[in-house]
Amino acid sequence: MAAGERPTLTFHASTSGTVKITYITQAWKDVWDNRVAEQAVATATHVADTGETLCFVESMLATGTTGSSRPKFIRGGDAAATLECEVDWSDAGAADAGDTTFTFFATDAITGITYTGIKLPASGFLKERFVEDEDLTMSSGTGAAAYPILFQAVCGQIPDYHNAGERDPHYLMMPEADGVGTTGEVAIDWHKITTAAGQQIRTEDTTSDAVSLTYVKGLAFEIPGLVPLEVLNGKDLSGVTGVDIVAIGR
Repeated sequence: MAAGERPTLTFHASTSGTVKITYITQAWKDVWDNRVAEQAVATATHVADTGETLCFVESMLATGTTGSSRPKFIRGGDAAATLECEVDWSDAGAADAGDTTFTFFATDAITGITYTGIKLPASGFLKERFVEDEDLTMSSGTGAAAYPILFQAVCGQIPDYHNAGERDPHYLMMPEADGVGTTGEVAIDWHKITTAAGQQIRTEDTTSDAVSLTYVKGLAFEIPGLVPLEVLNGKDLSGVTGVDIVAIGR
């Protein structure tokens, strides 16, 4: 990613078909300004202390005996199993109390991580709207967040949480309205929202009794400080079709 440019997505050569994405545009300046990319952190006793408080984890590479380019994230306070990573968004026991920490399974022997994410500012809209570890009761694989979700904190995943029995993290994020028919799949139905609650959450595992949500709450019209996204002078738009525009000028 780079300011003012459209990001590219590169997949393994075996990938085929259509890809659907949900994302935050650079128009949300507060998010873009607080994005940190490719931060390298060494672990101590299997814990990586980021040195800052985060509100979003975009990606992570964990290196070690049993490393992963995509750990399965679990909620703070749960014990990590192999290939899992416990996220404590505001760890009171961190070097600086309130830092976000990542704790790995001991015998995975993770020696360091490289992560990209969004910092949580000390004040302002993101700080005021951050919801940490909401316990969402599920019924037959369906539940609804307490508030509307602008973005959820773990990219592509939602941790499970136990009332009667904890399940593996729901680590395969699907588009809204997807059938979630494969093990590990989960979907946020972004447009299925009521004034009394937030978006509908659905999991393939219909026996899961609860999930754990961390997110920034609100509705799109409430976002402050949005900035126009401009097209550079001389940009060839001949390949763009079906787009409504408003032209102001002479």
